Amino acid sequence: MAYSATLLQRWLYLAAGLRLLSVYVGLFQVEKFRTNLFPLATNQVTDLYGRTFATWTSVTCVLCIVCARNVSSPAIYGACAGTGRIETCIVNVVRRFGPCRRRGGWS
Repeated sequence: MAYSATLLQRWLYLAAGLRLLSVYVGLFQVEKFRTNLFPLATNQVTDLYGRTFATWTSVTCVLCIVCARNVSSPAIYGACAGTGRIETCIVNVVRRFGPCRRRGGWS
């Protein structure tokens, strides 16, 4: 296997591990999730918000692991890259319209 593929595998395993940590925070440490991720509107972040975040993050964690095990498969690699793009879009939408929106901003 090429050196760049080995580095990509390591990166994907690291990303999966960090996502797994985020799943734990979303499920079991919801208060930290509220105060650290959405400090401007902690009253709007419910337990359901944390569970939804944990569910999405667990799906992307599994996809990272599958992609790391099959780096040479274009379809799997595309699925993993696609979830990263979707995740970026979701974060941007939540920042603009969701609980972390600044007071006095968009109405």
